[in-house]
Formats: sequence, C-alpha cells, structure tokens
Amino acid sequence: MEKVEIHPLWHETWTQDLLYNGHGSEALDRILNDVKQRGIKVLRVEFTDINGITRCKMVAVHSLEELTSNLTRGFLFSPIIFMKDPAGITFESTFKRKYYFTDVCALPALDTYSVIPWLEDTARVTSALYHLNMIDLVVEHPRNVAEKQLRRLESLGFSLLSAYELECRLSDAKGQELVADRIGFAGSTVLLLTVKDYIKQLFDCLPKVGVVVNTVHSESPAGSLEVTTEPSFGIKAADDAVMCRNACKDIALCNGYTAHFLADPKWNGDGFTLHFNHSLWDKTGNVMSNKTGDLTDTAKHWIAGLLAHARALTPLMAPTVNGIKMFGAYQPPNWVEPSFITWGRHNRSVTFRVKNGDGPTGSYLENRLGRSDADPYLLLAGTVAAGLDGIVNKLNLPSECTGDAHTDIPPGTPRVPCDMEEGVTALVEDKVLCKALGKDFIDLIVAARRHDIELYNTTKKMQ
Repeated sequence: MEKVEIHPLWHETWTQDLLYNGHGSEALDRILNDVKQRGIKVLRVEFTDINGITRCKMVAVHSLEELTSNLTRGFLFSPIIFMKDPAGITFESTFKRKYYFTDVCALPALDTYSVIPWLEDTARVTSALYHLNMIDLVVEHPRNVAEKQLRRLESLGFSLLSAYELECRLSDAKGQELVADRIGFAGSTVLLLTVKDYIKQLFDCLPKVGVVVNTVHSESPAGSLEVTTEPSFGIKAADDAVMCRNACKDIALCNGYTAHFLADPKWNGDGFTLHFNHSLWDKTGNVMSNKTGDLTDTAKHWIAGLLAHARALTPLMAPTVNGIKMFGAYQPPNWVEPSFITWGRHNRSVTFRVKNGDGPTGSYLENRLGRSDADPYLLLAGTVAAGLDGIVNKLNLPSECTGDAHTDIPPGTPRVPCDMEEGVTALVEDKVLCKALGKDFIDLIVAARRHDIELYNTTKKMQ
C-alpha cells in the first residue's frame, strides 16, 4: 500500500511525542525545573500490568542529580507483578518461567510527567518496560503492545485520534449504595448532587495531570458514573484513560468513597463498560467520512477488519468471565450490549457504531466491546491490529444493521463470544492478530484469561 503524507495537526502532535516521550534534554529540563520550583519530594513511577491494573513505586526525590540519573536509567521492578491476578494469586505461564528470577526496568515516558494535585508534594510518570539491557522491550507489556501497533499504523501514513468513555461504580467506603437503588440511573442528577464535591475535584484535578475531561454523567446501573475524555493522537489517549481511572479511584478514597472499575459487580448482565471512540487521519484530515458524510473506502475496510476479528478481540476487551458474559449469556440480552458482530450508524445495539460529528474532528467509530475493567492500551492495540488488516487486505464491509442488532440481522451473523473459553479459542486461532500482537504477549494473555476461568468455576462450585 502506498504511504501517504501526514496531516499537519497530527504532524505537530507526533513531533512533540518524539521530542518529549524519549529522554531529550528539553523534557528532562522541564521536569527538573518543575520539581525544584514546586518542591516535589516523591515521584510515583507507574505502569499497567497484564490485568490493566496500575502498579507503581513511590520514589523519594533526594536531589536533582539523583533524579536525573533515575529518570534516564529507569527503575527496577519485579516481573512477578505480571504473574498474578487482581487478587494477587500467581498463575502459571511461559512469562513466569522466563522471568521469575530476574527484574525488569521501568523507563519513564517523560512527556507523561505531572504533579498529582490530590497528594502533597508528589508527582507521577508513566513508564515503558524494558529488559535489564535497556535495549529490548518487554513485549508482554500492554503499553509496549499498543505502541507497536501505532508504529505499524504510522508506517502506512495514518494516525489514530481517540478517546475513551470510562464507567465506574461509585459507592461509600464500605461498598454500599450512595443513593437508593435505581435512583442513579442514566442522566439522573441525584447521584451527581450527592457527590458534587467529588465531581468538582475531578473537573479541577484531571486537567492538572494532563487529562481534559469533557463530561461526567450518571449511567443506567445504580451508582454509576461515566467520565469522557478529550480525544488525543497516539498513545496519549490510552495514557489519559489510565490516568483518569487512577484519579477516579484516588480522589474517591480521599473523599470517603470507593470507585470500582468492575465489568459486572452484581453478576446480572447490567454492568459497566469502557467504550473506545476513534478516527483515522492522514494528510487530508479525518478519513472516516467524505464531504457528503458517507464512509470512505478506508473507513469501510477498517470497520470490516474489526468485524472480521471481533470474536478474537473479546478476551482483550472483556478480561473477566463475568464481563464477557454481558455479551448475551443473560437472556434476553441487554439491549445496549452487543450480542452479534454488527455495525451501524448511531445504533446502540451494534458492536461498532459510526457516529457523525459536526465538530472539528468529524465522524468517528465507537468500539463497544470494552468492559470497564479492560486495559485501555489493549483496547487500542487490538482495535488497530484488526482495523489494519482490513485496510491492508481491503476487506469488504458487510451490510449495515439498521434495526435491533439482537434480532434484525441476516442469518449466519456471527455471535460475540459470551464464554471466555470460546473467546480465548477465537484469539488463539486468529493468525492475523496473533502475529500482529506477538506470540509472547498472546501466550501471557491466554494464560491470564484461562486462570480467570478456573477461578470462576471454583467460585461457582463453592456457592
């Protein structure tokens, strides 16, 4: 495929990423000056594990000289973090056998540095994980997996502009509902007023850590909040989503609440999601739709790629058994959760929804597979890997679903897996995704998902 030129808006962002994401002197000087002026005493070094949970180390800032050395050499972590489930139970994997007795190095992405306004004298930074030789990336690390797919996209002259819709369940410190059950349903002001000080802090604090919040509103499940972020190019969108999730949790704890990012906490199919909105750009701008509002050939191929690999994507985007069950295991299925692999315009029942925007960013596509506990980096990585296959191989786009995507569909329309083993099998058998994402990563994600199946089955037997 012929390489196309870069749109000026993307080019500016991309150039800044090259300047600040590495270890250039400008980025380092900016951090050192900020630490000195603000009197920063602690640096929180962060990254997400294979379960999408942020892990960190609090590092004391004794001197600017020592901080300079740390930021350029990185910080050692035990890879055991990648061998455990969210409850801390170790599971068997090829990764465990490879890394059990060694360390990995977290090298800060300097452009992600920011002061944490809800903590005293504390800043944070996101990291990329390397082997001890500081040359080879840890290929199982979700952020590294996402970066790899973005580089593939850039090699064809495209960039991804994206943002996330993060849903969480907000409760009191003991996990109890803040308002009467079902009062906090979609669009209600009751929950928003009950936690107005918390929401004000989100609006005040998130921009200070580099995350621009567009909206906060309540969703259908009781106690639910949804936070939407401003679209960004490249890896920043996923970095912002992780930071937003951490901020929601941190600020909740500071205010006597708990913010849970769980797919289906009540095990009834009425849960929480992480929808991924995105558009493709080249030198002309947004290439998802033309001047008449119709989908471009590029957009059609991209969506066709997502449809072709949707079954294999589910273990990446629905990381737990109870989350993947939301795709139709409960009957009748939740009307706003996909149960068949479909696409449509402004149709909440489909899997991939085209949204026509009149603003400066234009039309975009919503990937509705993400569950609330999914890793934003894997949502991005899987979406790009699948969409790229559609573009490279010019896959044909099936007919649009214009009605109820649970019933008004052609015979033979594939189902979205609502069983984790079915989803894992689809991933393992998808040669395109396995090659794009890498064997080592696939081996680890499969081991993690099958471990979750074992835990689920054990729990069911005990009930």
